[in-house]
Amino acid sequence: MSIVDAIKSSVKLSDVVKRYFNINDHGKKMYISCPFHNEKSPSCIIQDDVNLFHCFGCGASGDMIKFVEKMDNIPFIDACKKIADWFHIKYSFDKSSNKKDFNLHAMKNLSTWFMNNLNQHMHAIEYLKNRGINYQSIQKFQIGWIPSTHEVYKFCRANDITINIMENIGFKKSLLNIFQNRIIMPIYNGSNVCAFGARKINDGYGPKYINSPETQYFKKSKILYGMNLINKSKPIILTEGYMDTVSLHQYDINAVASNGTAISHDHIKQVCDINQELIVCLDGDNAGLNGMRRIIDLILPHLDENYLISFIILPNQEDPDSFLRKNGKEKWNELIEDRIPLVEACWKLFFKTSNIPELQYKYYKELLDLGDKIKNYNIKELYKKKWKDLWKQEVMQYKKYSKQGNASNSNPKLNHTIPNMKHVYEKILIATILKNPDVYDEICDEFLKIDLSENMSKMHDLIPEWIKKNNKSLDFFDQKGCTSLVKLCLSDNIIQLAPFAFCENSKENLVKAWQFIFNKHGENNGTNN
Repeated sequence: MSIVDAIKSSVKLSDVVKRYFNINDHGKKMYISCPFHNEKSPSCIIQDDVNLFHCFGCGASGDMIKFVEKMDNIPFIDACKKIADWFHIKYSFDKSSNKKDFNLHAMKNLSTWFMNNLNQHMHAIEYLKNRGINYQSIQKFQIGWIPSTHEVYKFCRANDITINIMENIGFKKSLLNIFQNRIIMPIYNGSNVCAFGARKINDGYGPKYINSPETQYFKKSKILYGMNLINKSKPIILTEGYMDTVSLHQYDINAVASNGTAISHDHIKQVCDINQELIVCLDGDNAGLNGMRRIIDLILPHLDENYLISFIILPNQEDPDSFLRKNGKEKWNELIEDRIPLVEACWKLFFKTSNIPELQYKYYKELLDLGDKIKNYNIKELYKKKWKDLWKQEVMQYKKYSKQGNASNSNPKLNHTIPNMKHVYEKILIATILKNPDVYDEICDEFLKIDLSENMSKMHDLIPEWIKKNNKSLDFFDQKGCTSLVKLCLSDNIIQLAPFAFCENSKENLVKAWQFIFNKHGENNGTNN
């Protein structure tokens, strides 16, 4: 344990302040007249629970070490030694680390100050509240508020944080101008704050999220947000965003997030070294699916018995935070129960179905080629065996439909001799729109002409209303009493018959496929003309 950690874990801030002033204990918050400027009424708060002093008059702020630094006008290292001697803490110093300590200490001071600022910005607290983030999570993740660049520099001058130190920790003025007036979260490497991530809460200047640049303390490909708070005995969920991780922890779910960068093998190895079981849960959109494919591509060459990796594929346009807020932990636990092992995720995310046998076989061979990236021979053979078993099922299914197709001279996958095929067609037509609402503007004329069965007529009436909404959440249909109809349209049977509607596809291809099914429905029903 470093001298800084030893001091903070065994010494109270108020006990250090009492070395200079007589103060009376009044619970968690105590006030003294600020020793760093002249004032008539005490305005410097002493908080043992967060190890912070802050003067509302001059802005001086920091922990017990900073207090001693400023009181005695001595360097950081000397302040550490002085407190250690007072409270009989044993220590030793590596001289080469002195400069690094100044920078880390500055980041810790800034983080504490940001957190204290949040209480003075009710619009930021209201934003977090609306996102479902409670007070306990704000404290746990030390979420704060970074004010204007001018105020940041004022704090730095009052706390001996030089321009050089600010640049060392990644806070150049040009970047601070983007960071300012945002919710801000410290990123930890072990027990030290090593960087920051911030989110804007309005439509103002700059990107929605911004992160510290890489420094000697912060390597984005190696550090994960929330690693300092995980339970090492439980499986770890790997997410894309800060808010996803905060939200999951709020439901007592172990989670970490990448820091505004693509997930790397170092990230994955870091998690698997702590807990063998990693569950990847990215956003339920095309970008999220592509991210999962990239992760699989990264993992396979390193795969061994120490990696137990599975995937959760969320509904379209959902992320872990939004899914939990809408559906609660019970539904989340169902996702966990149904998570997809890596070997099956490879099949689901890389294998494509086609009505053309040559293409079908080409996609299968590409998947086997992907498996050749696995360097562990035994695992590679087991993976390929699993995929061959799945391939046999595909071939049997193809033969089944081909046999039916030869009897009726119909499309093998969409054979109208299958009982109730009219109902199957209409579910595919609706499923395609539910999963890909952007196609509606191209096919709306045909859609409005469809003569659907009585069972699906309600969906036919509601979809135009749903399309007009900005938020294309399927919750709309739940509120209209159509939950069971949506489930029928998005069932495994429909996924198998019409995979084009559920996989990544261009709008042009989706429209063509939809119109093909539309025509088949018309032939089967004698309508749609």
